[in-house]
Amino acid sequence: EINMNTSIKNTILPFTMLALITSGAVLANDIPAEVMADYQAGVQGDAAANARAINALSELQKQQPKDALTIGLLGSSETAGARYADQPWEKMQLSEKGLAKLDKSLILVKKQPTDAASAAVQMQINVTAGCTFISVPPMFNRFDQGYRLLETTVNSAGFSHSPARAQVKAYMCAAQAAVQQGDKQKAAKYLQQIVTLAPQGPHLAMVDQLKAKIGE
Repeated sequence: EINMNTSIKNTILPFTMLALITSGAVLANDIPAEVMADYQAGVQGDAAANARAINALSELQKQQPKDALTIGLLGSSETAGARYADQPWEKMQLSEKGLAKLDKSLILVKKQPTDAASAAVQMQINVTAGCTFISVPPMFNRFDQGYRLLETTVNSAGFSHSPARAQVKAYMCAAQAAVQQGDKQKAAKYLQQIVTLAPQGPHLAMVDQLKAKIGE
């Protein structure tokens, strides 16, 4: 039997990376700054902020029912919210709701025009979904999908033209996925990309943690 409490607690590092990703992202629609602040705090471990983010993003979704980014962020918040639920059934329900919304956001974003703004939104949704998928307990069978999304993003044409901060965030989750997969060579490559792009900053603590896991 899989212990949901233990499984959820073990996902804190990927969700912290996810907060870093969204904090540096350029949002193509008008999600209020205070909502994004609650979202970032919520996925990092603040239960009250996560609840506020879910409420606010739910309201925004009612106003923009087909906005892929709003749906994706709401799905990520709900999935992260499983960590704060008391009952196993509630953890499962939140995870399933959140993952379903992330699936929907991935479908919707593919229907958007292929302009630069849409490409930036698609990259953010892919990384948000990828980072979330690699962080949920194995019972959900999402790791492979998440790893593919992250690898596709960092290897895509045009990725190198995105802002350095956005690249760092994507490489960080890709490195975490590679570490979990046991692919030390890819993990080392992604971590080196991070250091090359941003040789200073608080993200280096995570780089060191991941390097230690692959014996560097």
